[in-house]
Amino acid sequence: MDHSMGPLGQEMIAAQDEISPSVLPPRFWEARGHVRAGLARAHEAGIGGPTLAAALFSEALPRLVDLYGPHWVAAMLTRLSGEIATGHAASTRRQ
Repeated sequence: MDHSMGPLGQEMIAAQDEISPSVLPPRFWEARGHVRAGLARAHEAGIGGPTLAAALFSEALPRLVDLYGPHWVAAMLTRLSGEIATGHAASTRRQ
């Protein structure tokens, strides 16, 4: 866990460990390990905070759009913003 993160960020990272494996794509845990190793290397190199978050977002967003399309990504971001703002997850059923 990234202890340079605030309590809410740490709580959100920890909650990922409770995701049911049945809803995850193949090799999710392996891929997440690679991402976390890269994050640790960046942190050790003095890269963090806004720079690291911007780099992660700029890499993730085009991949999501390519995989799921712009409308799905826009709807997902809208849903996520509401969940983050309220602290409550809506139904996770994909429509």
